[in-house]
Amino acid sequence: MKAVFNSLGRRNELKLYAMPRELREMLARLHEHLYSYVLRGPREYVGLTLRTLLHCELFQVYVVGDYVCRTFEMYVGIPKLCIVDTKTMRTHYEYPRQEAYDSITSCRNPAGTISEECMKKLSDYVDNRHSHALILVEGEEDLLSLAVLLQASHGYLVYGIPKAGVAVVPIEPSNKVRALNIFSRFIEQKAIEKH
Repeated sequence: MKAVFNSLGRRNELKLYAMPRELREMLARLHEHLYSYVLRGPREYVGLTLRTLLHCELFQVYVVGDYVCRTFEMYVGIPKLCIVDTKTMRTHYEYPRQEAYDSITSCRNPAGTISEECMKKLSDYVDNRHSHALILVEGEEDLLSLAVLLQASHGYLVYGIPKAGVAVVPIEPSNKVRALNIFSRFIEQKAIEKH
């Protein structure tokens, strides 16, 4: 395999934290292992319920997932942070509202992992009090819900549960400890970028 080097002559590696196979089922139901609310029903019902719960908290809401971000924008407003990968249920989803955000950035996050690159982007935005940011993920954004719980000090995490609804997770000490316990089981590795 041909190694790829960046402009400084170093290998272009991406530090990853890989989800162990034994956590796959549990992380698919992360909301069941956290103190959370699950909203189920038609999009309008979920959107209006989110508005009732979180409209006054926009600068403390972190939303993960294309369909959920769009629903949140339509019914509640622009959250502090939206994390999307332009796919919904593995089908391309055009994200139309980029102009509504103060800042747009991107990061790489292969499926089944949390990349250090995305963790750094999250840390740049979670403590910025006056920003509405959009992070476009090259790869998959699903596990970044866990990363938000690790990075944010307070607020609410909102993410989609495929074919089941939307989870609303308060970012509070017991949920942060649970997230850290789960993340501590991830396996550190490096991936060499191919170009």
